[in-house]
Amino acid sequence: MFIFRKDFNNVGDWWSPPFKYFKFNSSDNYDLMDSNLSKIKSNVIILGGGGLGKDFFYQYIHNIKKIFSRSKIITWGVGFTLYENKKTLLDPDKIQHKKIHENIFEGFDLIGCRDFGLNFKNYTWLPCASCMHNDFEKFHSKTPTKKIGIYHHYNVPLKNDLVKNEDIMDNSGTDINIKLKFLSNYECIITNAYHGVYWSQLLNRKTICVPFKSSVLNFKYKPHFTLQNISDKDFEETKNYPNYLEECRNINKKFYQDVLNVF
Repeated sequence: MFIFRKDFNNVGDWWSPPFKYFKFNSSDNYDLMDSNLSKIKSNVIILGGGGLGKDFFYQYIHNIKKIFSRSKIITWGVGFTLYENKKTLLDPDKIQHKKIHENIFEGFDLIGCRDFGLNFKNYTWLPCASCMHNDFEKFHSKTPTKKIGIYHHYNVPLKNDLVKNEDIMDNSGTDINIKLKFLSNYECIITNAYHGVYWSQLLNRKTICVPFKSSVLNFKYKPHFTLQNISDKDFEETKNYPNYLEECRNINKKFYQDVLNVF
């Protein structure tokens, strides 16, 4: 059985659970905040992906631990968000992943977490399973036709004088195809959304991140962070990662085999 945050207005969360890409005996799935979870029986629970490691969700995580205390519980590509402020930008130099001092997923049978380099025991770095979506193959090799696009969280809009209205998109809805098509149009993406960074990197696009939450600080390959107006220097300091898509997919495939072998 699969449990994740079924947010119809967040395309990244919607496409994060692994049952959408891998074959399991069952694809039964439920929302993390479903009040009827206690009525459901399952020997194995797969939780995630998405940014479930934040205060708002802790009560639901504890509830899952209690309800399914006799079940095997696996997390798949879950992430932490300890700091978030939709009105004030975060300074990446002052807030580091080492400050994630509590692992809300401690005690689960297999922990796959999308945050890289955490100091937890029994922890596996596991990028979001959305990397397995077939559309990445189509758009990864596409040649960009424009220089700069903005992809922002629908609750925290970004603006920049360098782009036009048609060069801006948010992460609302569930249509991943239209999001990836947009991101692939540009040489460089300016974003404040977690999957804006992740998907841009998977597509081999240069990425500039304007952070308002700590979840964007824990990528294996850091985007270029900025807290001010974008300048030519910011573009010069950005990098792309042509092999990142293959790397993330291989890690997810290995984790899938580990799950089948153990459970």
